[in-house]
Amino acid sequence: MGMMGQNLTFLVGPDVSAAFFAAKDEELSQPEVYGFMKPVFGHNVVYDAPPKVRKQQMSNMTQGLATSRMKAYVPKIVAETEAFLKAQWGDGEGECDILQALSDLTILTASRCLHGDDVRENLFAEVSHLYHDLDKGITPLSFFFPNLPTSNHRKRDTARVKMVELFGDVIKARRANPEKYKDNTDILQVFIEMVYKKTGDPEVDGKGNTDDQIVGLLIALLFAGQHTSSITSTWTALFLAHDPALYKRAQKEVAACHPAGETLTYVVLRSSPLSLFCLLVDHMRPQACNTSF
Repeated sequence: MGMMGQNLTFLVGPDVSAAFFAAKDEELSQPEVYGFMKPVFGHNVVYDAPPKVRKQQMSNMTQGLATSRMKAYVPKIVAETEAFLKAQWGDGEGECDILQALSDLTILTASRCLHGDDVRENLFAEVSHLYHDLDKGITPLSFFFPNLPTSNHRKRDTARVKMVELFGDVIKARRANPEKYKDNTDILQVFIEMVYKKTGDPEVDGKGNTDDQIVGLLIALLFAGQHTSSITSTWTALFLAHDPALYKRAQKEVAACHPAGETLTYVVLRSSPLSLFCLLVDHMRPQACNTSF
């Protein structure tokens, strides 16, 4: 169907999913669909980059989520979750908006794992505020007119510039002292150390990312994971809260694979089908948190 100068095709039903996800760029072009995200991600980042450059960017994102790094992330996620729950309710009861709470927690854990301790501990408030403006700068209208001078788009563009400035000092400090940060597991460090190879472009090959590209890649990864994680977590929490049998099953799995007092590890999480909520179930009580949307 045609809409505002664009041809839109809707694929409905599970029978078309395989064909959609298996299609090559020549059949279903991602850049054409996601071109409206260029003001957020930036020039020469993911869908605005040539295929060979984009492939290496995606590959390095995957490297940042490898099992070895996930093992390092789990203690960080545990610490952020415990601190968040304590700050929200302490040892008492309370009421929360599950969607908002888990969105906030996702940003906290993502900042710790993706950006690193130096950003999480010193710049989180500013990063969170700027991400909010970037997120709100993507509306249905943006798909059709990404550069229309609306209030949301102006805030989005301002936030993008400030984000580069904010991370610029961190990137500069890490580049000036590579030995100090060589063991960092955060994905910011992956993008700083990344070097392009065999793209066919002499201006790119053998070189690393610019500050603007590094920030764009971090934003792209945060956008890719934040909404999906918070929404999936919200539905999982909702089902746990409204299904006593499922909640008891989760409690039993936690008791079996994570005895009280033991450290929660990547191996423990992998051993439980309900592992994503092992920690929450271990701390939450049905009466302590009412779902509210």
